[in-house]
Parts: sequence; structure tokens; C-alpha cells
Amino acid sequence: MQMEPLYQTGKDVQKEAETIHADAWLVGLYYLCLPLTFITLLPGMSALKAVTFPIAGFLALYRLLPQSRKICLNSVHLFYTLQLLFMAGTLLFYRGPESATVVKDVSLALLVTLLATCRVYNQAERRLFSRIWLLVGLICMLLCLFSKKAIDGGRTVIVVLGSEEDPNFFCMYFIFPVLFALESLTRKTKFRFLTVPYLILVFYAILRTGSRGGLAAILAGVLAFIFLAIRSPKARLSALLLLLLVALVILFIVLPLLPEAVRQRYSPAQIWEDQGSGRFPIWSYLLTQVCSDASSLIHGFGICSTIPHMTAAGFQNTYAHNQWIQTLFDQGLIGLFLYAALMGACFFRNLRRNPLFSCGLVAVWGFSLSLSLYTHKQYLNVFMMCAMSFTPPEETDCQQTGASLPQRSPPLDGEVLRREEED
Repeated sequence: MQMEPLYQTGKDVQKEAETIHADAWLVGLYYLCLPLTFITLLPGMSALKAVTFPIAGFLALYRLLPQSRKICLNSVHLFYTLQLLFMAGTLLFYRGPESATVVKDVSLALLVTLLATCRVYNQAERRLFSRIWLLVGLICMLLCLFSKKAIDGGRTVIVVLGSEEDPNFFCMYFIFPVLFALESLTRKTKFRFLTVPYLILVFYAILRTGSRGGLAAILAGVLAFIFLAIRSPKARLSALLLLLLVALVILFIVLPLLPEAVRQRYSPAQIWEDQGSGRFPIWSYLLTQVCSDASSLIHGFGICSTIPHMTAAGFQNTYAHNQWIQTLFDQGLIGLFLYAALMGACFFRNLRRNPLFSCGLVAVWGFSLSLSLYTHKQYLNVFMMCAMSFTPPEETDCQQTGASLPQRSPPLDGEVLRREEED
């Protein structure tokens, strides 16, 4: 066993806190490649998946090195694993065309999550991830603004190398770019003056997609950030005024630039008239079906079992377009409990130390009310971000955000065991 020095000088500690290690660069590369998820190279092989395998391999080898950081697991890893095990268990009584594929993709996502988040990152590495997410937002923004394809009277569709991304799922790429842009403003970084035009362009891109659920979910994340991540009343008021300014610019300048059909999609009358794009009848049918079968209400009909049921009922759509109803139908109350536990672990473990990630989870919750997500990487990677652990920020960082210096909180999950082993 490698022996560590009993004492470290202040210079050594500062150097360690400012070092960005190789695995952090690999994780950052993975996040940067996230927009590649909808580009299909081969049947069943996306461009992101092709990048994921070598990154996962390098991360696995790095974890085996003697100088690798200590392993630290947490509650997100636990409930993520339990949910996957139950999903795999449903294959014993139902195995549809998509069932095994979903379980395999979620397994790969969990493996990458474990490899990427099983150690504590420092604040320099956190700043790296922040800048990468801002770059991801810029890339997605440009993809949307320069896209020439449109559907339903003007809704922008992203097309890269012949592969298309659904407008609703595309909006999920903007969750962390928006939140990290707000954080850069509250921390008064030297580029904070770019935050307002950055946010205006992001929301313009979202509005161009015509995704009402996407817009509502991102706004939910923004409001959560203002009330959960900003501790100072003065800073919170400033953030609300900024949000109001962005809203006014969008309302009077950006919105008129959109096609008439897209503008109409955001009116309450249109939402009620088209029954949430046909979602309301789907939800009613699936809830009636699962609640009328006692055994299926407990363990579900099986992963992606909505496909044969909805096809037989004459629906054109084959998914619930609501992850909670999808989970209840596929995995019953047991799966719904595990899914809620995973969401709760992601939210509460970050609420005190990294509230920005909790706000990202709030946005995912908003998306989950109108989409069936399962294997979409921009959704699964929010769980990855919520599973990450970071060293506490310096006092100067807390003062810049208007937050009070956090008190010594209980050790991270798994940290107590590690300390006992060291003793």
C-alpha cells in the first residue's frame, strides 16, 4: 500500500487545489461531446457512444493507477444502481424489441457515471466543467440558429450529417449552460457582461424549437437557481431584475422574429386546444390501463411495454410522453419509488453544497412531465452531474456569490468509512 506523507505544506495544498487532473479532462471531453448523441454512425451506434467507449476505458485504467484519487461513492450511485437492477429484472417477464436495448444503454450510462464521479474533484476542475458546459451551450445555440430545416410551420429541427434531433429533447442540452451562465454572473467573473446576450440567444434558440415543455423546464431551473443557489437577498433581487430584463427583450424583440405558427404554440389557448400535443389522452389511457391491473400496478408491464399497448389502442405515439407515467406503466409502483428515490438523492445531496446541480434536477423534473426520457444522454448526464462531489469553495468564492461560508457539513457519503480505514 502506498504511504502518504503525514504533513503537507500550504504550498502543496494550494498546488493540489489548483491542479486539473487527467481524469477531469476526460470527463470534460465527454461533456463536450454530448451534442453528438443524436448523430448516428451505424445502426445502434451514435457518435457519442463511439466516443464514450474509449473515454470509459481510459477512466477505468486511470482509476487503477496508484496516484488515482480515493474512491468515494454516494446515494446517487446507490439508487441509480437499484433502479437499473429492477429494470433488468423486468426482462424476466417482458422482453420487447426495445427493452434489452434500453437496459443496455442505461447500464453503459451508469458505468460511465461511476467511473467519472467516484472521486472528489477540486474547485479548479469544477471551473473547467463550468466552462465546458458554457461551450456546449454555445455549440448547440449555433446549431439551432443556423439550421435550415423546420417542421409544423416553422419549428426548427437540428440536422447534422443527416441525423435529426427532436426539438423537445434538444432543449435539454441548455440546462447546465443556462445555470452556469447565471453562476458566472453572480460570481462577478470578468466575462459576466456576456451573460445577458448569452441567455437571450439561448432562449431565442429554445423558442425557435417551439418546445413549450422545454421552455417551461428551463425557466423552472432558472427560478430554482435564483431561490436556492443565491443566498443574499440583494443578489437574488438583482438576478430577478436580470431575468425580467431578459424576458422583456424576448417578449418585445425576439418573439416577433419567430414564425406566426411558432408564436401561437406558446399561447395558453393553443396549448389547451391541441391537448398538450395529444399527450392528455395518452396519459389518461395509460393510467387507466395500469391501475386496472393489480399485479402490473406493483411491478409494471415491462420496459417499453407502452409500444404494443398503444399500437393496439390505435395511438400513433408509442410512448407516454411523461417519464413518471412511463415508469409507472413499465415498472409499476416499485420502479416509480426507485425513480423518485433517485431524483430525490440527486436533489437533496447537492442542495447544501452544490445547489446549482439541484436546480439542474428541477429542470429535468420539468422535462420529465412532458417527455419519456429513459436513454437520452442529455437527461442521464444530469444524473452524472448530480453524482459528482467537489471540495468546498474558498471563502472568497462564497463572498462573490453573496452566500455565507458553509459550515463544516457532515462528510460526503462514503467518507466516514474511508477515514476509519485510514485510522
